Amino acid sequence: MKPYFSIVIPLYNKERHIKTTINSVLAQKFIDFELIVVDDGSTDHSAELVKSIDDSRLQLYTIDNQGVSHARNFGIDKANSEFICFLDADDIWHSHHLENIKHMVDLFPKSGMYCTAYDKKINGTHYKCHYHSISEPDFLDILEDYFKASYVDSIANSSGIMIPKMIFKALGGFNEQLDSGEDTDVWIRIALDYDICFYNNISVTINHDSDNRISEKHILNRKVMDLDKFEIFTKDHTSLKKYLDINRFSLGMQCKLTGELELAKNYLDKINLQNINSKQKFLKRSPRLILILSKQIQNILRKLNINLSSFR
Repeated sequence: MKPYFSIVIPLYNKERHIKTTINSVLAQKFIDFELIVVDDGSTDHSAELVKSIDDSRLQLYTIDNQGVSHARNFGIDKANSEFICFLDADDIWHSHHLENIKHMVDLFPKSGMYCTAYDKKINGTHYKCHYHSISEPDFLDILEDYFKASYVDSIANSSGIMIPKMIFKALGGFNEQLDSGEDTDVWIRIALDYDICFYNNISVTINHDSDNRISEKHILNRKVMDLDKFEIFTKDHTSLKKYLDINRFSLGMQCKLTGELELAKNYLDKINLQNINSKQKFLKRSPRLILILSKQIQNILRKLNINLSSFR
């Protein structure tokens, strides 16, 4: 019998987190699944820790390092289920996560992607996400507008989604030429052509306290998704333009903080100012030193359990 869900965890140098992450999967109330861990050439003890876990549902594959997109696609190819869930190697599922997704599939079997609410762990404190245009605390339905709902926090997160395997076959999987924004690239492509089901019930914790986070690296050293290629779809999806500009703002701020000022200008100059808020406009025109100071203040406030954001 095929498992109901196939769960894919791409793994690279997460020895501090991987056992806790896997144990959160094995503790699920819904137990009909297989767990596929793809070790993408880790140089620490991550693979050895996975091997120490005794559970017949767990499979470990070790491959040469080729990036997270290749690792995810490799896991999809190995999956025996038609329903593919993903989890990053440092994030946590709550025990009802798969139970929630099964309920979503039962209610809306023809969706192209299923997304659950998540919170963020920053400096040991958990913060709820804000989903634009969704006010109901237990919203469970097909989204009227995925892009609008993702103006503040993204509806889709790589640890909180399930995508049918047939959708991946139609899309061609994750773009292996990218090592940053490869997930957003997939979310956009799905949202353009398929219904997105969302359940506003938190079942995932995203660990922003983790090490080796990609956002800490210079953009010039990354292969980042091309936002401009989606501009042709903005005529039919008016909210997509603002969604793209918000992502440009985020990338532009990262570039400013890392001193990549020409690249920052390339992102920020393409933004329609009507699509960003007053705080974002201020940061957009601010010099790098102001951004660094703002970031330092934000980090200090987070230690006091105050989470300031330019996105709301």
